[in-house]
Amino acid sequence: MPNTPFPYRLFGGFRLLLAVLVFIQHALANLAPQAFENFLRPVEAGSIAVLIFFVLSGFIVTEAAVYFYRERPAAFIVNRLLRIVPSYVIALLITLGIVALLIQSGTEHAIAGHVGGIPNLTAEEFLLNAAAVFPGGKWLLDRTGTRPILDIAWALRVELAFYAVLFLALVVSVRTRLRIETVLTTIGVLTLALWLVTDSAHRHSMIQFVPFFVFGAAVFFAVTVKAATGRAVAIGLTVISAVLSGLALQGHEAMVFAADPSHNRSAATGLFVALSLVWMGLLTVPARSVSPAVLWWDKQAGEATYPLYLLHTAMSAAASALIAERGWSALIFGLVLSLAASILAVRTYEAAIGRLRSRVRGREI
Repeated sequence: MPNTPFPYRLFGGFRLLLAVLVFIQHALANLAPQAFENFLRPVEAGSIAVLIFFVLSGFIVTEAAVYFYRERPAAFIVNRLLRIVPSYVIALLITLGIVALLIQSGTEHAIAGHVGGIPNLTAEEFLLNAAAVFPGGKWLLDRTGTRPILDIAWALRVELAFYAVLFLALVVSVRTRLRIETVLTTIGVLTLALWLVTDSAHRHSMIQFVPFFVFGAAVFFAVTVKAATGRAVAIGLTVISAVLSGLALQGHEAMVFAADPSHNRSAATGLFVALSLVWMGLLTVPARSVSPAVLWWDKQAGEATYPLYLLHTAMSAAASALIAERGWSALIFGLVLSLAASILAVRTYEAAIGRLRSRVRGREI
């Protein structure tokens, strides 16, 4: 398989759309017009986008593990750590730099609404927040009474936990000589069973997101496995994990509604279904059927997604400092500023990280 062309998936523009939804949700209270906030806040579109990100990750990272790393678990986990950690630490430094500038300019009022409080700008705070990207990082922050600078790190902790499971699956596959498809299917079934037997009142932390990752991974096998028996198993797991993802979504919606009775559970569920259908629709579009220009733009959009997710809170704070009155101008300016910062990141440190990841992977994609 490593000697065959890697199948490019047209997910780049879709992933950027999801990141923009996260930006909008976080910007509603401080940048957006009041009427727009009243309309969109009950949907929690950004939270739904993150759940779809988990489904996408289940598909994309499982594909990468199977395609590039069947015999190389160490290379897999190194590559995934390079994907998450350096960009996060750099974004943390950029955020702290913008916070310092806002404090110095007397516009620290713009910080709390986006960054989540005014950091004290100490080395200890930075190091604890840098470590907060790893599973267990929230406990570390709570234990030391340290304020999180990038609240969005919670999703990265979930991602890294998923990567750890895939890493263990690759290790088991290498040690036992079992096919990685068999190992991952077994793990998928076991983790779904764990999710089912966990009482809903205590279904928190990483466990609540299990069905979304399994759903994405199961879809990958359903669309790529050629053997009839293997495909039947993959389709069965896809159906089961899709149903359980729906149940997990309803549990998530119930928690949000308990905290905010204005939350529109029906609209949020509809958005999740719509985005899932768009994603699965994109799976049916082969890359060779679109023009090179479309492929180029899709790839650029995909590369800008992660830095947009990491940098948008800092850029939103800067936008609030520069445009005091919330409204369409402030919201659009905040989005443009966030996109510009993301593009700059792609052209600089993200490009360097990408080259290093390609060396670990053994090829460009």
